[in-house]
Amino acid sequence: MKLVKTKSLEVWSKLICHTNTTNQHTHTMDKPNSKVAQDLTTLMETTMQQLSHKFQATSDQIVSRMEDMGTRINDLEKNVADLMRQAGMDECQTGEEMAPKRQ
Repeated sequence: MKLVKTKSLEVWSKLICHTNTTNQHTHTMDKPNSKVAQDLTTLMETTMQQLSHKFQATSDQIVSRMEDMGTRINDLEKNVADLMRQAGMDECQTGEEMAPKRQ
């Protein structure tokens, strides 16, 4: 990563020098300036690939956590239903039906 940062600083420095030179003289690109453009293009492509990989990894992690949460919710629903059955409650009963009857 340090190599990429060093390389990017070098490319940006060249780009700034190129921009200053271009603004002072002419807007044509000769071979050395073409190298700067190629370096900048390569740097940007690398950066975009890194961002894409990080985005994909984060996206995969979010999907995985959502699936895990869905599994946990399903398990919780099953446990609640089991507890209700053990307590003698029917899942269809309403609040009135669950209240004890007075004699």
